[in-house]
Amino acid sequence: MKKKNNNGIIVGVLIGVIIILLIVIVLFATNIISFNTKENNNSNNANEKNYSNNTNENIKENNDEKQNKSNNDIYQEIINQYKEIKNNETSEEAEIDHNRYNYVFFADCNSYQCIKQNKWYYNYYDINKDNQEEILISYYDDYTKKKFVTSIFTSDGTSIKKFAEYWSRSRLYGIYDNGLIVENGSSGASVSYFGFKTIDNSINKEYTLNYSESKVESIVETNTENKTNYTSEEELLSDNIGNNQKVDLEKLTWNEIK
Repeated sequence: MKKKNNNGIIVGVLIGVIIILLIVIVLFATNIISFNTKENNNSNNANEKNYSNNTNENIKENNDEKQNKSNNDIYQEIINQYKEIKNNETSEEAEIDHNRYNYVFFADCNSYQCIKQNKWYYNYYDINKDNQEEILISYYDDYTKKKFVTSIFTSDGTSIKKFAEYWSRSRLYGIYDNGLIVENGSSGASVSYFGFKTIDNSINKEYTLNYSESKVESIVETNTENKTNYTSEEELLSDNIGNNQKVDLEKLTWNEIK
């Protein structure tokens, strides 16, 4: 009778051990499944995030490309007017009809024949970094062996706006990496000017420089005619341009108008 009780105890212990082992196995398997599920979820989330980021980047790039293409298509009317004059068989020295060719202007070359004889170029450049490219028109100066910018046009996406026109007495001094456009001209040996502008007109200042015996006598703000404390061109330019760098326009991609 005693032996039978011992066998019952042994059987009970074995059953308990088996139950404990089964519980351990179930818990271990559950943890593995949970871990794998979490890893898969993290991996899926990462893939979805990367896909979303890539998709957003692609959409942004495509939108920027479409926007620039749309803007550039608007400027085609300007290019076409130059092409029409250059490819016209007329050899007239008459002045250009600006009612018909309203985007073709250059005081130093204002006849049909002059336009035809010179090489003209255009370039798309986002001056103020707003994803709206401007178009710069220039001609090749045989004397300086450089391109001379004659006009700058900007667009709001639907229409063209003439921003600036230049000629030998009023030239583009430089375009800077902060969007500043500096102009320089003169009305004689004793008077010159410097203009500082931006496309959005947030900066629009002009200064008249008066000279006496080739030395700066005074610098006044043109609009107000108030005399400034500037004593030289260098001081005026340094204060208005600061550390901003001039864009090397010669290194931009210029397309010849033929």
